Amino acid sequence: MTMTRTSTEPLDVRGVELAVGRGPVRKQLVSGVSFTSDRGTMTTLVGRSGCGKSTLLRCLAGAVRPSSGSVRIAGTDLWPHPRRRDRGDREGAVGIVLQSDNLVPSLSVLNNVALPDRLRGRRDWRARAEAALDRVGLEGRGRGRPDDLSGGEHQRVAIARLIASRPAVALVDEPTSSLDEVTAESVAGALQELANTGTAVLVVTHDLRLATRGDQTFTIEGGLLHDRSGQDSASLRSALEDVRC
Repeated sequence: MTMTRTSTEPLDVRGVELAVGRGPVRKQLVSGVSFTSDRGTMTTLVGRSGCGKSTLLRCLAGAVRPSSGSVRIAGTDLWPHPRRRDRGDREGAVGIVLQSDNLVPSLSVLNNVALPDRLRGRRDWRARAEAALDRVGLEGRGRGRPDDLSGGEHQRVAIARLIASRPAVALVDEPTSSLDEVTAESVAGALQELANTGTAVLVVTHDLRLATRGDQTFTIEGGLLHDRSGQDSASLRSALEDVRC
């Protein structure tokens, strides 16, 4: 099936809404969200628990179909038909890192990083995986297993997997949650490195230091998106402090 490509932006979100329930118990979780993320940039999204940010991330990842609106990944509609999502057209276009990093315990660190490339039959998977591990500061750790790693190292391996596979869009949920300051800084740096490779990176975070690194920054309150880009550092930090908990 050939699908119509209508935008060349890596991530193009238009009028996305998501509601659950009916009648008096109907609840609006996401309300009219629209934005684009350019290639080679990092977008950060901050909001209180229950505000809709993780729900929005699931819509962008294709795990939940929005009630209305559209999501385009690398120019292709994520939901082209009322009850269908075409997985093949976006194969390799989206990389996802959840709070649980989804590493395979039985595989080496190197093979975890290389897994998407190996599944796609790339012959240079080893070189790409090794280069990605170097980029996140884990050179020489490829032979180990996930059980040998700390929590922060797990996150860096998951980000290295994104760097190796080079998706058009990377969706990352709370990457520095529960990490110490030094490890959180390392993970934040790895995400910026990922953006530097040309990926459009979208990060949901409570971490103000990470949030203020975004090329564009949004807060979400009651399912509504507010653009905080272009604010001076003090104003942005104050706005984020109001909604992040």
